[in-house]
Amino acid sequence: MLQGELGTNPAVIQILYAFGVGFLSSLTPCVYPMIPITLSIFGARGDVPTRRSFLLSLSYVVGIATTYTILGLVTAKAGMVFGTFLAKPAVVLAIAVFLFLLALHTLGILNIPLAALQSKAGTVGGKGFGGAFLMGTVSGVVAAPCVGPALVLILVEAARAESTLWGGVLLFSYSIGLGLIFLVLGTFSGLVKKLPGSGNWLLTVKYLIAVAVLVTVFYVLKPLDLTVLEKVSSLSPVLAGILIVITAFLGFITLRRQAASGQLVTATVLAFISFGVLNHRPSSGELEVTWQPGPDKALQVARSSGKAVMIDLYADWCAACRELDRLTFSDPRVVKTLNKEVVPARLDFTRETEKNEELSDRYNVMGLPCVLFVDPDGEEIPDTRLTGFVTPEKFLQHVAKVERILKNSVS
Repeated sequence: MLQGELGTNPAVIQILYAFGVGFLSSLTPCVYPMIPITLSIFGARGDVPTRRSFLLSLSYVVGIATTYTILGLVTAKAGMVFGTFLAKPAVVLAIAVFLFLLALHTLGILNIPLAALQSKAGTVGGKGFGGAFLMGTVSGVVAAPCVGPALVLILVEAARAESTLWGGVLLFSYSIGLGLIFLVLGTFSGLVKKLPGSGNWLLTVKYLIAVAVLVTVFYVLKPLDLTVLEKVSSLSPVLAGILIVITAFLGFITLRRQAASGQLVTATVLAFISFGVLNHRPSSGELEVTWQPGPDKALQVARSSGKAVMIDLYADWCAACRELDRLTFSDPRVVKTLNKEVVPARLDFTRETEKNEELSDRYNVMGLPCVLFVDPDGEEIPDTRLTGFVTPEKFLQHVAKVERILKNSVS
């Protein structure tokens, strides 16, 4: 099941985000100046018919997409298997430090020797469709050092996905964004001469990528339940917007003056506030689901009320779990329905516990997210399990279905 439903949101937003990050990657100083050279190597030149140039360029982009899609599938699978491991504080800190170093590299403060890899891509492949495809597959791994930080952003999302397929979709979207400029300029080779030259605008692109990397750093640190992250997530949208505008203006000044330390400070602040906006939580005064402290307590309540029990299994490393919490379980209609019609309980699977293992074995839980509906005796109600993101509207329909099934089983 994909992470969301195209038409509502989280899925579309994540796909567009991956595509946008990919496109920004193609504008970095390590990739952009190499575009004409790359196109000429596999034969997409001005003296080649447009149709052939298009097919050559498409072969190259398909090669990139093949490598990244496979990488996405593998990363998502690893994230599903090692999800609880990835949530351990030491691992979280190690990933955050690694991403921070990539941000420093992107801003030019720290030099990570990746450039030597770039030349290797040009030695693999060659002219013709097969050569273009092969060159694309290798370029997907080693061609562009500046792609590294941006690529890690999408890999982190893939690792947090609840399905292997979704990880592949994210990396495929990223690769299409990265390859779009090659496809367009390879097809219409005359446009290459009209490309703006390398300049300060490329440094702006690097700055934006660094901000995106730093936003991911804060997301990675989220499982540690840091108070400062909770506070920035509660900022009012208006105040956060004002702070973003002011910080962005200061960032522009540091770019003009080429002040590396100033760029790091403004990029970090901008990323911090942006994280708060993206992770904004309603004030505690708003209606909230009354969660029971655990399944056992919920079953006690259900036996006296005759209601179904909803058990939400979640983890901080589960992206779709966060989307359910942020978009569905916060919807006023859903909150009222859960508090009135069922007995809601939740269990944290971020770290392995004996209780989690017992429940997983009892209900044959294969992965997260997982929302179980059980009767007052603790038996799962057939055909009611949810294993992915659902919109508030569909969730309400699902709860109504659960009530009908439970009522029919009792009568």
